[in-house]
Amino acid sequence: MKFILGLLFSLGFHLVHAGEIRQIEINGTPLYYHFYQGSKPSSKLIVFLHGAVAAYQGQPKSKPKDIATLLESNTDFINSLNENGYDVILPIAYNNYNWLAPQGVEYLDSLLLNYQDNYTTIHLSGFSDGATGAYKYFYTHPDRFQGLWLFNGFPQHQNFNKKVDPSTFTDYNILFVSQENDKIIPYEFLLTEYRRQKITNARTYFLLLEGRHEFDTYTRTDFEKCLELLETETDDQVFSSDSLWIYPPADGLIVDNTLLEVYRFRSSIARNFGMDKNVMASNLSETRQLEDLLQQGSLLIMPLQVSRKDLSKDTFTFSYFMQDITGTIEFQNYLSKQTW
Repeated sequence: MKFILGLLFSLGFHLVHAGEIRQIEINGTPLYYHFYQGSKPSSKLIVFLHGAVAAYQGQPKSKPKDIATLLESNTDFINSLNENGYDVILPIAYNNYNWLAPQGVEYLDSLLLNYQDNYTTIHLSGFSDGATGAYKYFYTHPDRFQGLWLFNGFPQHQNFNKKVDPSTFTDYNILFVSQENDKIIPYEFLLTEYRRQKITNARTYFLLLEGRHEFDTYTRTDFEKCLELLETETDDQVFSSDSLWIYPPADGLIVDNTLLEVYRFRSSIARNFGMDKNVMASNLSETRQLEDLLQQGSLLIMPLQVSRKDLSKDTFTFSYFMQDITGTIEFQNYLSKQTW
């Protein structure tokens, strides 16, 4: 039995593109990370932070961990990225050198310092604790990245989301991904921060997929879809000191201003976690209207140009088009409200 398990593990390892273990040293402590490079030289890099950082606490010695442990044996992730022209770095947490602790910030600082001049595009990504840490690090150091890609994260960790001003992040590729039956971090926690960011950034997307809180259930098709969204081009809007373009913060997937899917914010989650009742009631009304409209066909919701002082308004009214029908739909201004 041990031989069979070992053989299966070895085969799974070889399904991943060739990589190597590298090391950096911080304050005399050796830290390890995986580096995966595609078959051709690349100008694009994704730094992926693994989850379950508590499991890496209390270790007597810093040492490498296998890729199967870090990615829940999901070989499709590395393969998809390498085949689409991305190099990949997977740091390995060690005690307080993790993404939710100050020493973890030192770790990421050192890694990026070593690689930032080698790439023109760097995205930060992560799953679970890794996504939470990626969110916090990205919004603290946006000048180091061109995009953010989160799986099942918790932006509300230590109320960090309340320190973020999404209106200053207008030209990044940002993708929030979660799973419908995640009982550990319900997808609504990412969805609320998606809404805030979407208002001033057309290149912000939310994608809800099947699964629980499991990285291993994400498929190659899922990763391909995510990469397509991350690389979606949008028309550059002209900003000024007095005005900017805003976009509908609909609970769903919007690509090229077209609503493709609607994701309902569940009332049970709102109740269990003390969401503001008025915000929830208005959100349900928005969602029902979107669902009704989407049943009739493709729904194009146009961006809106507003003055910067209007970012404090309670609501925004957007025009929509579908077939021969035109109308308007009102959304709450999530920049001026706290959901939780």
